[in-house]
Amino acid sequence: MLKATLIRTLSQAQSSKSEVEINHNRLDFDMSRMIKLLRRDVRRLNHVITNADRLIKNYSGNEAIYTRLYSQTNLIIEASNKWCDVEGDTFKKNKESMQEQLRVFIELKEWFRHNFQRIKQWIVKKYA
Repeated sequence: MLKATLIRTLSQAQSSKSEVEINHNRLDFDMSRMIKLLRRDVRRLNHVITNADRLIKNYSGNEAIYTRLYSQTNLIIEASNKWCDVEGDTFKKNKESMQEQLRVFIELKEWFRHNFQRIKQWIVKKYA
């Protein structure tokens, strides 16, 4: 009976050992896969971090450029406003003068159009 008990215990121990080895092998396989996946994720994250660093540097450079452009644009706007303050009245006067000259030209053109035959007859009499 003692021998049978020892044989049963030995058999159970071997069975437990076999289950532990199977579980260990499964865990080892799963851990290896997880390590591979984590390494791949680390590589991807390193690429993301590198790209983010580049974007931050580019943004910083662009920010400086846009700040300069903003300052230059403001200077241009100020200069334009000052020019308009100084030259605005001159422009209005010149515009009115040009409109008056255009009115005179249109009237003269209309007069020539209506009196073309009389002008033609006068030229023929004078130079014929």
